[in-house]
Parts: sequence; C-alpha cells; structure tokens
Amino acid sequence: MSRRPVTAIVVGAGNRGMGYSKYALNNPDELKIVGVAEPSELRRRIAAETFGIPPEMCFGSAEELSERPQLAD
Repeated sequence: MSRRPVTAIVVGAGNRGMGYSKYALNNPDELKIVGVAEPSELRRRIAAETFGIPPEMCFGSAEELSERPQLAD
C-alpha cells in the first residue's frame, strides 16, 4: 500500500528549522515541505529554493501563516 508523504511547513528557517526539515530531501516518500514562515527574506528565499516552495506558500511570519486555513498536515 502506497501512502502519500506527510506535508509540513517550516516555521523559522534558521539553522535548526532547515536542519530538521532537510529530512524531507532524503525521504521524499515520507515528508514534503510545502511552505515556509520566516521573517528574513533571505532565509525564506533559501528555504523556497531548497524545497521548491511556490511564492504563495511563503510567509513573512508565523502570524501571517496562522491567518490562513490549514495548509499542511
């Protein structure tokens, strides 16, 4: 039986957030990063490029993200 990967959004794309979320790169059948919430434009862009996140799933803060309906598992 094939399962779809769990989807997640990185909240805080610093060393720890990016470090843990890179699990998805090595295990795409288990985890897919579908969004990022990060105040730093540079870190947000790096996360988007790393995980192929579209602009509409990039948020400048956790508060901005929380105003949206659930976007990931």
